[in-house]
This record gives sequence, C-alpha cells and structure tokens, in this order.
Amino acid sequence: MNEIARLQELTFEVVDDLVGAHTRGRLGVANPPVRYAPSSICPLIELMFEATNGRFGPLLRTRWLDHTTQNDLRTALAGNANIWLDQSRRRGFLRTVLSPSNPEDDVDRTRFLIAARTPADAAGFGTPVAQSLAAALREMESNIHEHSERPETGILSNRAEIDEISLSVVYATEKDRYGTVMTAVCNVLQPPSWSILLTSWKR
Repeated sequence: MNEIARLQELTFEVVDDLVGAHTRGRLGVANPPVRYAPSSICPLIELMFEATNGRFGPLLRTRWLDHTTQNDLRTALAGNANIWLDQSRRRGFLRTVLSPSNPEDDVDRTRFLIAARTPADAAGFGTPVAQSLAAALREMESNIHEHSERPETGILSNRAEIDEISLSVVYATEKDRYGTVMTAVCNVLQPPSWSILLTSWKR
C-alpha cells in the first residue's frame, strides 16, 4: 500500500534542491515522499527553465510537484500558447516570441499588459502603481529582445492575489541552460518601486 505523500510549498530553496538533484540524475523516484505545491508563480517559472528546450524543461512535469496546484497554468506553459490568461485574468504569461518591432504583435501584447494592470488596481495598489507594473513588464520585454542571445525563450508572468502581486521574468542564455531569472513579490502595504526594479534589471 502506497503512503500518501506529504504536501509542502514549492519555494526557491526547493527549486535549487530539485534542479541540483536533476543535474545529478537523482530525481528518478516513482513515488516521492513529498510533493511540492507551486502556489506561487515565481518558483514554478524558475523551475521550468531547468534544461529548457526553449519553451520549458522536464521539471515542469516532475513527479515531485503536486498534480493539482495551478495545473491549468502548467498545462498552458507546456502547450503552444504564447499568451495565456486564466478566466479571472489574475494570472497569466506572455512569451517573448512576439516582436516589439512588429505592429501585428501589439494586439496580444496589449491584452496581456491590460490584464496585468487590471487586477493590480483591484488588489489595492492603485492606478499609478498598476500602470507602472504594465510599463515595467513592457520594458522588461524590450530588454530581453535587446540583450538576450535567445530572446525567443523569454517569458513574462504575473499573478495578482488579494493584496499581493508576483512577477517573474525569465529567459535562457547560450551559456546557461538554467536561464536568467528576475522575480518580485510586492505587498499592497509596501508598494513596489518599479524604478528600482527596472534599474536592477538593467545591471
């Protein structure tokens, strides 16, 4: 009789452990004793870039992840969609296969940025911060296209909760299969300084 696996939260520390074990070929457990719930979007996006094929890596489907938590997001990440928003429009991602210089891509990009701004406003951050969030995401996308050797691998993602916004920007490089990662979790009681966020991104 199989024991029921314990459920724990997927954190950045756990991501480091899973990536290290995967690199050493030590994740081949049929029934892991622990399953990690990716409730936060940022560690999940970081995890999926280990050994990425340009879209996602094998750890997006590892047995060590809880099967149900954010399953809709994980299914979309493993699919062909370049833009995805959940029904509430509080979670979503945009792949940087869309070119900032191509006007035909502006429709999907604008839809994603508006969707990122709306729940931020509703979560209590206020319109100015919500507008700054959309502007920061747009600037990050441009930087990926300007500075990455593999801009088509980039992905912007966000999740808005009652009083918190999670933001993740990831892209792969020629030298590092794990990717370059920037994440931020902002609480409504401590509004984010997007100017500082952008300065950090450009370093």
